[in-house]
Amino acid sequence: MKNVYKFITILLIANSWFTGIKFCGSAGIKNGNIRGKVLDYSSKGLSGVSILLVRNGKPPIIRTTISNSEGNYSFSSTPVGKYSLGYSKLGFKSILINETNPDVERATFNQIKTYVESGSSVNIPPVILESLGPYGLAPVTLNLIDRFTSEPIEIANINLGSQSIHNSQIQGEFKFKLEIPPSEKVLEQKKLMISAPGFKTYEDELTIIPKQENSFVILLEPLRANVEGQIDFSAFPRANLESSTVISIPNIPSDLLEPKIDSNGFFSIKVPVSTGNNIRKFNVRIQTQGFQAITIPNVIAPLAGATTITQLIRLAAITSPVYGKVLSSKGTPPIPSGLNQAYVKELGISASINSGRYFFQAIPIGMNFSVEILIMNNLGIIETGSLDFQSTLNGQGKFTLPTVITKPIDNPDNNQP
Repeated sequence: MKNVYKFITILLIANSWFTGIKFCGSAGIKNGNIRGKVLDYSSKGLSGVSILLVRNGKPPIIRTTISNSEGNYSFSSTPVGKYSLGYSKLGFKSILINETNPDVERATFNQIKTYVESGSSVNIPPVILESLGPYGLAPVTLNLIDRFTSEPIEIANINLGSQSIHNSQIQGEFKFKLEIPPSEKVLEQKKLMISAPGFKTYEDELTIIPKQENSFVILLEPLRANVEGQIDFSAFPRANLESSTVISIPNIPSDLLEPKIDSNGFFSIKVPVSTGNNIRKFNVRIQTQGFQAITIPNVIAPLAGATTITQLIRLAAITSPVYGKVLSSKGTPPIPSGLNQAYVKELGISASINSGRYFFQAIPIGMNFSVEILIMNNLGIIETGSLDFQSTLNGQGKFTLPTVITKPIDNPDNNQP
C-alpha cells in the first residue's frame, strides 16, 4: 500500500514536468514511440494500471499514462534516450523505478528499461503484475454463545484488530466492518480478545476475508461456582446408591457439571456463576436408579464460591413385591424352624421362610441385590444359599425369583448320616 501512495506522488511530479516540456528533436533526430501491454497472472489484459516513463538527464523527462480496457498503453513523441518504466495498480505489486534523479522514487524492485532510437517504435514485452490478494471492506459477525447453556451472550467487550464493541445489537451478535488493505503477505490474522462478565477471557486470531461476510460462532467458558447438598441414603446403608445416582441440570451436559457424590449422600456440582446483570437459576435434578426422580427448582448460582441446598433430600423408592422359593439339597422344603430366613443384605431387611416360600413387600426396582438364604432341612441340618437379582416392573404386580437350592454348611454341629 505504501508503494502505491509513493507511486501517486511520482505521478503528480510527472504531471508538473509534463506541462512544462515540449518534445521535439534536434535537427535530423526524430522522436520515437513506446508501446506495451500489462497482464494479470491469468494473462488477461489489466486495465487502469498507472505507467510511469522516466528518462534521466537535464532536464529529466517524466511522463505518465493509464492502460486501457485491454491492458494496452503507449507513449508517443518520445525523445531519444534510455528510459525506465514503472507500473502500479491498487491491489497489485508495483514495479517501480530505480534511478538517481531526486525527483524519481528510489526502490529496489524489478525495473523495466528500454532505449528509444531516433524515429523508432519500441514494443515493451508484456508486463505481468502480481496480485496482492483480496482487499477492501470485510463485514464480520461474531455470535457469542454460553458454552454451558447455549444461550446468547449480549454484554461483552470485544476487540477485533483495531476496532472495539461493547454491547450486542441483536441477541449475541456483534458486528464489525474492517478495511483490509492490499498486502504482499498472505491475509494477516486479526487479533481477537473478548471479556464478558461471568466468563473467562477469550483470545484468538481470526482470518478475515474482504468483500464477503465473515461469520464466527464463539463459545465462551463461564466462570463456575459450586452447588452443594445432601441426599438421604440412610434407609439403604449398604446399597451403594452413590454409584447409581445421577445429578443433572436441563440443557447442560452432565460432564460440564463435574458431579461428585460420596457414600453419605453429600454431593457437589459446578454451575456458571451469577453476575450483577444476570442472576442464574437452575433446576437441579436427582435421579437414583430404583427411586423417583427429584427436582429442586430455582437454585440460585452464587457470584463465587458455593451455595448449599439446605433441606435434606429424601429418596422415594419405586418398588415391587418380590416372591421366592427355597428347596434343600434333598429336594424338599425346609422343616418349620425359626432359623429359616431370607435376607437382603444391601437393604438390611429379612423375611421368614414358611413351607419353602418367602416374600418381601417392597424391593426397589432396577438395582442389584443379593438374597441370602438360611434353612434347616428335613434331617435337621443347616443349609445356606444365595441368589443375585434385580427386580423390575413386569406388569404382573409382583416379581418372582428363581428357586434357590441350598447346600449344607461346613459345620461340625451338623450331624449328617
